[in-house]
Amino acid sequence: MTLNNDRIDKYLANAMTVQEREDFEAELLTNPALHAEILLYQKGLIALQLIERKELKKRLQDREGKINNSKQKTDVPVRNKMLWILLVIGSLVAWFIFRNVNFGYHEMNRPEKSPDSAGLQNTPVADSGARSRSLQDVDTLRAQKGFIVNGEKLFAAHFKTFKDESMETDVRGEDELSEYDKFIQFYTAGLYDKALDQFEKIDPSMKKNDNTLFLKANALLATGKFVDAFSLLNQLNKRNQSRYREEVIWDLALCKIYFNQIDEARKLLLELKLKNNTKAIQLLKELE
Repeated sequence: MTLNNDRIDKYLANAMTVQEREDFEAELLTNPALHAEILLYQKGLIALQLIERKELKKRLQDREGKINNSKQKTDVPVRNKMLWILLVIGSLVAWFIFRNVNFGYHEMNRPEKSPDSAGLQNTPVADSGARSRSLQDVDTLRAQKGFIVNGEKLFAAHFKTFKDESMETDVRGEDELSEYDKFIQFYTAGLYDKALDQFEKIDPSMKKNDNTLFLKANALLATGKFVDAFSLLNQLNKRNQSRYREEVIWDLALCKIYFNQIDEARKLLLELKLKNNTKAIQLLKELE
């Protein structure tokens, strides 16, 4: 077994330390070969699950046929019972591993999704996935326990770009706007593509400010640049210097859900739950 295979096995089995997992996920973003190996493992797990489910279904059908046939002996040999139990346990183990595999990295090879910049000039972009959206389109998660959570739909149902009243009052009434103020105006107007372009023009010291970087991360999420946003939010969370501490953790948890890193997202949401964050409490219930 190669070194990569050893690391992938540890990753899928959640046997890595926190630092090893973070380093491994960072490498996935820049290593196409490693990413391809992960995909092969995923396909293998899918094939294993399908085979086991098919075999289990066949055995259950055979067993039901024996029960319905009054002339058939109802006593099942002990050996067959043990095989059936082992098959069920094997299916549950395969499902558990498969459920925790990150399927989101396919986004790295897709073109970034962004709104039509021409349309933004006249029409503000609506916030992505307002929280008032119904969760019926999340494929009735509670009714589908045992299947993979649809991270993209669950993200869309809960993500809303961060807004602060002070953003508007800070720039109101000024005759001459600074480059930073223009960035804030584009952001608050929902013109996130323009806000990202304007971010490159602001003062270098402000570009390093964690509060400003948090707004940039929100603009990246609103324009579908999930990989860049995910990386930036990870950095902000580690530095812990932004005054929007809870919002950083919330957005990072949503990103992890988008990339189907459900267990990692739960850890972040539990951190918010300890602070009585109602959004986190509700989302944790939906992930049960």
